[in-house]
Amino acid sequence: MNKNKSAREVIWAFNKFLEAYNIFRKNNGLKSRIKNVHEIITAMTDKHGRICRYIKHQERKDPKPDWPNGMTMAASGYIVYLIMLLNYYGIDIQDGMDKELNEAVKQHKK
Repeated sequence: MNKNKSAREVIWAFNKFLEAYNIFRKNNGLKSRIKNVHEIITAMTDKHGRICRYIKHQERKDPKPDWPNGMTMAASGYIVYLIMLLNYYGIDIQDGMDKELNEAVKQHKK
């Protein structure tokens, strides 16, 4: 398997994830859209706060008892709410993701 992936290949894989995620939502009776954008960003803020607390405790060498599961749940929730936010505004992430990935290569390539 080729280890080198282009930004376009990453975007293609992300789109496949989004397709599978949308099928999952539909099959499990989850709302396709939250009508109150403030509910979405409040949930994102909550997830962000949880992530920060997990990191704080981890770095203080007193990890929370549900580390790393709680951390990965909060991070996953953040991603889901971000998708909801993009859907709320009808924003396609592909162009921004392409630019961000290519910028990351420019800035951080070893």
